[in-house]
Amino acid sequence: MRIPAVVALGLSVLLLSAGCGSSDVELTGHWVPKEVPGLDLGASFDPSVAPIAFTDNGTWAGKDGCYPVKGTYQVSVEKFSSSSTVSGAQVACANGEVPYADLLGKATRVKDSEKDLRFETDDGTLVLELTPAK
Repeated sequence: MRIPAVVALGLSVLLLSAGCGSSDVELTGHWVPKEVPGLDLGASFDPSVAPIAFTDNGTWAGKDGCYPVKGTYQVSVEKFSSSSTVSGAQVACANGEVPYADLLGKATRVKDSEKDLRFETDDGTLVLELTPAK
């Protein structure tokens, strides 16, 4: 059975535009925290001390404010997932820290919000928001 060219083209466009979830978000690049629930950014914590970078090969690395952190991530049409490794024994940072390993592990999806990245749970609760590093 032959499908008319117009129907085939329309179906292709529909399939290509159907995935508007996490996989459409560009994660690669260098970021700093913009919003972390429970952490007062700016007043007592300088976001520039906690950079994070996502690569196009599924890894991320950064600094939580005191210590280096790194992990891997996966993004599919509707889901985001991350696992991480924490190096050695760590004590609490004097000026606070961004617990990237825990936060990214809780996130199940990521959205772009203008130029920023919003990591959320399935019910839309904000876990972490990042903005491009300067």
